[in-house]
Amino acid sequence: MNGVGKPTPGMFENMWNQLFEVWLNPELERRKAKGLPLLPPNFPEQIVAAQVILHPTEPAEIRFNEEVRAVMKTDRVGRPGPLMANEKVQVKSLQLTDLDGDCGHITLIFVAGRWQIFFDFTYYGATCAASIVAAEQFLDTAREAAERRRPRPFVHNLYTAVELLAKVSLLSVAPDQGVAKSKKHAAVIGAMHKRRKAGWVPGSHTELLTTLFDLRQKAGYDAGPFIVSDANYRQFLDTADQMLVHAKSVVRERFPPY
Repeated sequence: MNGVGKPTPGMFENMWNQLFEVWLNPELERRKAKGLPLLPPNFPEQIVAAQVILHPTEPAEIRFNEEVRAVMKTDRVGRPGPLMANEKVQVKSLQLTDLDGDCGHITLIFVAGRWQIFFDFTYYGATCAASIVAAEQFLDTAREAAERRRPRPFVHNLYTAVELLAKVSLLSVAPDQGVAKSKKHAAVIGAMHKRRKAGWVPGSHTELLTTLFDLRQKAGYDAGPFIVSDANYRQFLDTADQMLVHAKSVVRERFPPY
């Protein structure tokens, strides 16, 4: 690749080559074969942006130039709006719009006289962020129940929080489609056990989810005495807090509030 299309020295050369070989060139050939409106003929010199959208359940979607959707933070002062390829600005970050909230991406842009590559391979980012917000609410309620030593609402709310956080671990990286589509508790528990055996999630997270699931049945459907020890109140909450920290660490920061 020559001219504008040539990456600057030391700039992800392997990724650059793979992008063209695996995604961008095949997409151009596909469009040509179908007689679709294409791009400027002197590719890549007249291309100023390209994007690979990684859908969790569908084939990758390839975009060029004005098809690219993203929000960039730059050091530009004063004038909002689209960037021009010749603008002398520093791009600080690039994030997908809400329309692609659950997708990963690789995005190339030509700005300030050079190509820049941005990528994020987190899947289900928007869904996971919403799950984190909901989990924090259930976790706060569980904490209040623990302070009042009300074991039944404690277990119920803590289980809901922990299950939501477990789903974040299962969906954000190498997403489990069985979990994404299923509404059954057993699907989440089973997937967590598989991830634990593979070393992808801490054993304590899986054990807490399983323990709370069993206790939840007793708390909700057994009219007999139901007790949670002081030690378990503390241990369960500590592990749930660890799960919350882990969940926040794997979800891209463009999804507030945390």
